[in-house]
Formats: sequence, structure tokens, C-alpha cells
Amino acid sequence: MKLARKMLKSLPGAALLHESSYPRGGARGVSTDSRSVKPGDLYAALKGERFDGHDFIGHALKAGASVAMVSAEWGAEHAEEPAFSGFPLLLVPDTLRGLGALAAAYRMQFEIPIVAIAGSTGKTTVKELTAAVLGTRYNVLKTEGNLNNQIGVPLTLLRLEKSHEAAVIELGTNHFGEIAGLVEMVNPTHGVITNVGRAHLEFFGSLEGVAIAKGELLEGMSTRARAFLNADNLYLRKVGHGFRKVVWFGIVSRTADVRGKILRRGTDGTVTIRITRRSKGASRPIDIPLRVPGEHNAMNSLAAAAVGFSLRIPARAIKEALASYAPPLNAAVRPGRMEVIPVGGVRVINDTYNANPDSMRAALRTLAAMECTGKKIVVLADMFELGPSSGHEHATLGLFLSELGFEYILTTGPQMHVANESSKALFARHFDSRIELSEGLNSLAGSGDIVLVKGSRGMKMEEVVASLVDSLRAWEAAK
Repeated sequence: MKLARKMLKSLPGAALLHESSYPRGGARGVSTDSRSVKPGDLYAALKGERFDGHDFIGHALKAGASVAMVSAEWGAEHAEEPAFSGFPLLLVPDTLRGLGALAAAYRMQFEIPIVAIAGSTGKTTVKELTAAVLGTRYNVLKTEGNLNNQIGVPLTLLRLEKSHEAAVIELGTNHFGEIAGLVEMVNPTHGVITNVGRAHLEFFGSLEGVAIAKGELLEGMSTRARAFLNADNLYLRKVGHGFRKVVWFGIVSRTADVRGKILRRGTDGTVTIRITRRSKGASRPIDIPLRVPGEHNAMNSLAAAAVGFSLRIPARAIKEALASYAPPLNAAVRPGRMEVIPVGGVRVINDTYNANPDSMRAALRTLAAMECTGKKIVVLADMFELGPSSGHEHATLGLFLSELGFEYILTTGPQMHVANESSKALFARHFDSRIELSEGLNSLAGSGDIVLVKGSRGMKMEEVVASLVDSLRAWEAAK
């Protein structure tokens, strides 16, 4: 990459001090962490609640940074100190906003398809599937892991190179206005909304509020851009009404442009789907055996296929990409997202990255569909950010557990206690701490069992998974 001096000086409210020392070739990279700065990088000094990147400008300078983006307030006080003599400093009113503005300006140098993906659930999976589909024809840049916020999105855009022919960018939010800001930055040519569901209700207030937040993607896109929306979601039907270019995908909807049908369900929780599309010419359906477990991944695959069709990816290539995609075990790309860990004769499903009522049900349906010679053990922790509806959502989750017939349920957290009680399971145990839960789980799980572990990020249920895996490995080694 190359960040020209002219681009830096064009940022809103920016001033470049010690300009003569700025390299003629421009900065060659961007970092917000002084520990990862490489020679030639621009170091952006971000300020958070518990840290201030301005404290580490000296470290960035020693690591070879070519310029530091700093707040104008800091610059007024420190820019002329001997430690920074002659070192280029880019003063901006706010460094987080400055990073976003820089990414937006840099992105405009690329006339390539850029796909933005938003939604309550499934964003990361759809991002990975879409990148796999587009990767059959293009050199694709994609969001790494789930770096989908006001820091991760600009850093992703700033990784664009001349060799890239398309990009797939994930957009996350838990407050109104966040997606609007990210869309302004990304300026997508294609926008996908996976669904509107019961996530972050504490901040959005209702499903209608969630729909408004996700709809910021469409509101911010160019009139030339194309939207891809879930036709089976009533709220997205309302969001998409009136948008000029919409491709609808769905399983239930008969009017969807790209339709899916579940043909077969595997004993490992996977499904085989048939995809058909409405087109002016002849269009044969394609049957795809998915490798990722969960019926919900049928819809995720439809979203990726819809984008692929729009960008003229051949049906055969779409089929091969979706049929071959499987998240690698223990990969940084999908940590704690339906990650199946076989150990000691037990299949441990690590779905601990996060949780909301919809993703909980999707994971539980997947477990219910899996063939098992032993016990199916459900291990759950609280769902966060549900606001006043939290008690109701946890109680109805317990009823859902009962409907699916699970007999072994272990829970922790004050809210999940309600779900435990309403499940009326044969073996239902609630624990006051993760440590006590782990002790109970480790003594219960045995060969032939499947164990699903899930909870919101703040419940740190990955520690329960780690404890169980260690216990099973020790048992296996002792045999």
C-alpha cells in the first residue's frame, strides 16, 4: 500500500507537522498497536477507556513508524518535544474518526466489488462463505476473524492492495448509528443483511429497533449498489421495501430470487440443499452437501450464492466452493463458532463465542439433529444484552429445551437458572460458578457423548471447553 502525503493532508481537520520528513513513497502500512508496528507504517494513536495510544508513540517511533496519527489536543502539548523532533505527526481532531476517514479515502482508490455483510446472526459465516465463492474467480480480501467494528473495519480496508479484485467486509453493531458510519467508510457495491433477530435488545429496545439499525446499511449505500436480503424475515421485508435493487434469498418464501430447499439431513448435523434461482435464461438447480453443521447454514449458503450469481460466478464454481467449505479446527478465523472438537470419544461443540436467543436455538437444533451413541449434554450460560426481555427469553429457552427432549442440561449464570428450571430435564443441574460447572461436566461426559457448550462472550465459557478437553485428553492418555 501507499499512503500519499496529499491523502493525509486531505483528511477532515488534519495538519501534517514536520512534513519534510515524511517519506516520498508514503507510509506502507497502518497499525494501531505499537508492538506490531513495522518500518514505514503509520501508527494511529487510539484512545480507549483503559489505554491511550499516545503513551506509546515513542515505541512506534523506535519500531520504524514513518508517521503517527495523533489528536490535535495531544499535538498542541507534545509535538515540539525533543523526543519527536523531526518526526512526522498527523494531527486530527479525533484519532478514531481520523482512522475511519483515512480508510474511506484509501478505499476510493479501488474500483472493485466490495461486499458489506450485516445482520443479527450469521455474519461471520456468510462472510467466509461469500469470500470462498468469490475466491473461485477473484483475489479476495476479507475481514479477518470478526474485526467488524470501528477499528477492525478501517484496518481491513487499509489492507487493500492493487492485486485485490474484490473484498468482503463484515459490519458489526450494538448501537444505533454504528453501521451508518461503517457504510460511509466502506462504500459497498453490494450489501447483505443476513437477518433481524433478538440480539442487543438492551440497546435497540425491540426487533423493530434492530431492523432500523441493520437497515442503516441500505440507507447508506449508493443507489447503484445492490442489496441481498433474507426474504423469510418479515422485518427485512419492511427494510427492503422501496430499495431499488434487491436480490431476495430464502427457503420459505416462494417469491425469493434465490431459493433453497433442504433435501437431506445428515447424522452429523449437516444438510444437503438445493438452490434454484429466477433468471431470464435456463437455470438448473444445484444440489450442495454442506460440510458445516446446522440447518441455519442453508440460509447462510443462500446469501453467499446470491452474491456469487450477481457477480457472475458460474453455478458449478458456487457449488464447489460451498460444498468444500469447512472452518478449520482451532482456527483464528472462527474461534468458538460451532467448532467440533473430537477428543476421548466425545464430540465437544465449542459455540462459546457469543449467544442470543436465535443463535441458541440454531445451535440446539443442530445438536438435536446429530446422531449420538451416548448422551447429548447441553451446557449453557447467560445471554447478555437482552434488556427487560432477558427473563422472558431465558424462560422460553428452557421450554425450547424441553420441546427438543434434551435430558442432560448443565447451566450457570443467574439468568440461565430460569431456563434450567423451565426445561424440566431428567438431569438438570445449575452451578454457581464455571469452576463448579466444569467439575460436574468433566465427571459426566464419557465416550459416545456429544457436548454443546454455549453462552455470551462475557460468561467465558471457552474456559469450560478447555477444562473438558484437558480432562478428556488426560483420561485418554491414562488408558
